[in-house]
Amino acid sequence: MAPVPPRSTQLAQVLDAGGRLLSQGELAALVSGNTLRGELPNGTPFTVYFAADGRKSVLLNGARTEVRWYMDDEGRFCEESVARARSHIGVDIYACGGWYLLFDEDGRELERSQVVPGNPAGL
Repeated sequence: MAPVPPRSTQLAQVLDAGGRLLSQGELAALVSGNTLRGELPNGTPFTVYFAADGRKSVLLNGARTEVRWYMDDEGRFCEESVARARSHIGVDIYACGGWYLLFDEDGRELERSQVVPGNPAGL
């Protein structure tokens, strides 16, 4: 398996390193009951736990927030905020070298993370 490309990469570099786009179903199966730990492009660390019951707990800058996550009728990964606003998450997630990289529609990296089984942070 090729190493993950360096931080602040473009999508083409990830694809050249053997990265592949995850389907929405693969994404849901990957995160359900697990934790993602990673960092934003500015180096800020984050921890996100996706409970199998649909809770999504986020720890960022020492603050914890919670929303709901679900798969909609079209098989898209979605969130519902505390204000009950629902939205489809319009980003692509690529697997590459044991990392999961999130890109916007312009192919810029938004975050990278690794999967940690379960909820070791107690979120």
